[in-house]
Parts: sequence; structure tokens; C-alpha cells
Amino acid sequence: MTILVTTPYMDEAARCDRVAFIHRGTLLTVAPPAEIPKLYRKGLIEVRSGDNLAAARALRASGRFESVQVFGDRIHLSAPEDSAELERFVRTILDQAGIHIDTVEPVEAGIEDVFVELLK
Repeated sequence: MTILVTTPYMDEAARCDRVAFIHRGTLLTVAPPAEIPKLYRKGLIEVRSGDNLAAARALRASGRFESVQVFGDRIHLSAPEDSAELERFVRTILDQAGIHIDTVEPVEAGIEDVFVELLK
């Protein structure tokens, strides 16, 4: 038996056996949830700060990142560069902007990151 579920919530999609991303009537990909993060081919940095919206604005304004996405209490930054160099750059930008930094660290991509990337 097959049951089709539509949801805008990636945590719900992750509970399914297979996930299909469809955008404007076009099928972007179909895969088991555990395989989807493997489609992400860029460096990914996660930032948590006292003011994620201000941090995201400052990081977007730097022009260094291909993507700056706010996911609740965290920001994901993607760029094709070395993670260690990006971490230093993020800390410099946010320090200069006077924004408190909780954490800056490389992370593995999740389903949300792949979905956002596929929409580009």
C-alpha cells in the first residue's frame, strides 16, 4: 500500500520511507530521507547567536556566502570554501557588527538544506 503525504515540515518528511521534492509541478528528486543529505555538495556552517535575524543580515551583506538561511534558532551558511576559514570570517563579521555569537561550527546538511538548494 502507498500513502502520499504532503507537508511543508521537513521533520515530518524525514519520517517517511521516501521523500519527493516537487516545486511548481516539477519533480526535483525522490530518495529515502537518509540519502537526501548526500545530495548537498557544499561546505555548511551553522551559527547560533543572540540575534539570528541581525546576524543573518550582517552575513548576507558580506556577500561571501552562496546561501544564508535562518532555521528557527540557527543560521545555515553555505559556501564552496574551507570550513575553518569560513568560521573565522563569520566570527570577524559578527564581532564587528557587535552581535553575540553562541556557536559557529561546520555541520552536515539536513533535508531542509537540500530542499533550499534544489529550489535555486
